[in-house]
Amino acid sequence: MPELAERSIHMLTKKRFKLVAAIVLVFTAFFSQAAVAYAAPKVLVFNHGKEIKAWDPSIDDSGGSFVIGNIFEGLMKDTKDGKLAPGQAEKYTISPDGLTYTFYLKPNITWSDGKPVTAKDFEYAWLRLLDPKAGSEYSYMGTSYIKNAKAFFDGKAKASEVGVKALDDKTFQVVLESKVPYFLNLTTFFSFMPVRKDIVEKYGDGWEKNPKTCISNGPFVLESYKIGDNLTIAKNPKYYDSKNVKIDKVKMVFVSDQTTALNAFNAGDIHVNPEIPPAEIPRLIAEEPNLVFTPRMQTAYIIFNVDKPPFNDVRVRKAFALALNRKAICESALKGGETPATGIVPPVLSLSTGESFRTLGKNGKPTTEYGIDPNAARVEEAQKLLAEAGYPNGKGFPKVTYTYVTRESLKKMSEAIQEMLKNNLNVKVELDNMEWQVLVDKRKRGDFIISGGNWTGDYADPMTFFDAYATDSSWNECQWRWKKSKVAPNDTVLNPEHKAFEQEILMAQKTSGTTRDEHLKNAEKILMDATPVSPLYYGNFCYLVNQDKVRDVWMNKVGEYKFWDAEMVQ
Repeated sequence: MPELAERSIHMLTKKRFKLVAAIVLVFTAFFSQAAVAYAAPKVLVFNHGKEIKAWDPSIDDSGGSFVIGNIFEGLMKDTKDGKLAPGQAEKYTISPDGLTYTFYLKPNITWSDGKPVTAKDFEYAWLRLLDPKAGSEYSYMGTSYIKNAKAFFDGKAKASEVGVKALDDKTFQVVLESKVPYFLNLTTFFSFMPVRKDIVEKYGDGWEKNPKTCISNGPFVLESYKIGDNLTIAKNPKYYDSKNVKIDKVKMVFVSDQTTALNAFNAGDIHVNPEIPPAEIPRLIAEEPNLVFTPRMQTAYIIFNVDKPPFNDVRVRKAFALALNRKAICESALKGGETPATGIVPPVLSLSTGESFRTLGKNGKPTTEYGIDPNAARVEEAQKLLAEAGYPNGKGFPKVTYTYVTRESLKKMSEAIQEMLKNNLNVKVELDNMEWQVLVDKRKRGDFIISGGNWTGDYADPMTFFDAYATDSSWNECQWRWKKSKVAPNDTVLNPEHKAFEQEILMAQKTSGTTRDEHLKNAEKILMDATPVSPLYYGNFCYLVNQDKVRDVWMNKVGEYKFWDAEMVQ
């Protein structure tokens, strides 16, 4: 009996052990699955710097382009190797005369709420871009190229007469006024991305700021927006290529103070940071492997209000332009590898021959053009022009205020400009800084006298640096027009020389090859002779990427960050 009892106890113990082991395995499997299901999302933190005002594709003024370019998608899209690829379009055809483009949409594309993306969505969005009632900042991008678009904008044609039409649900056709060699590039620009008519008309202004009503068609969707703090976009499961989008979210924070932003990057709180104090750049170039430099389609300049004294006198504008030492501004104030500018078109853009638009020296840098020496101020000439305008040695020159965007690097540059004008022309210029959107709004109203600004190309062609000064461009902030325009009701003083400029850019839109090059060069000469703006430097993309935590963040040619290829490093 004692032997049987011992064996029974042993068997019972083994059964209990097996039961406990099985329970442990079940719980282990459950919690492993739960850990996978509830793993922390892969969130990339990007510093946008300034607050984002809006990101409505048809209406936005470019401040929200980083958002639009990631939550919406056009007919074509950029790739990280700098090429074009089909986006919402599966394929396209071009008529023999180069005027008609027919796009065939992918069969499986949907909006983020699951409804199909149709050619009607593109037709509605493009007509909305061209409608003056909508008040788009970039309407001129369409009126310059699309058949009858300008007439429609001016109220002289019906919407049905404009060269954009949905032939059926999946076929969208565009007819141009003349051949445009870079038209496919334009279809990647945010203004030409589709929007939903039912959403826009139901919810009105600000529809894109609410995650519940921001219906989009790109790799990401709007998840949240906290005014003054951050904006978060999340992976769009309805996107046709969502399986290849590797990160879950991008949190865009608004840290405009460059020192604070750099500290946050160093602490690991920000993964991608373009806001860098200029004083730190030399050290970072020497020590920081995470610093990225790449050429930029950007020209920074002084903007003159050509309708307000004393800058309604071209001699005063030219005197200010010649009194500046651009090399010193780049090397002492900015320190970011910028290149002194001698013309409005940056050297990264080319003529039809493949040569740089700029005349370059043996060192690959721009040489003297339009009287501007990239390496020194031309003080005597500047003083002579100012004297001819009635201000010998600066005597009697009125008090003027130079406005600029609140940023450490721009503060140093503005102070350098202030000092040069004092030393070289004996004129006193006061400085005033403000947030980007505030200053842009003031300039568009003509509520300024002299300001610092810049233009980054919207597409990879020299024309992008000229069409901004067209009569119907709201970005023509210098108020330089030969006739009145709906987009600039406050610009009532007309500038006759602008007509010849506009004729040259019109001819450049209609011609090709070296003939087109000549019209582009003529347009730049007219602009530089009139000096509504004076170029200061050509910019670089300079930003920090924490390569220990993230990879494959890239920028397209116009400087927009793209996140659909990005991946968090484990």
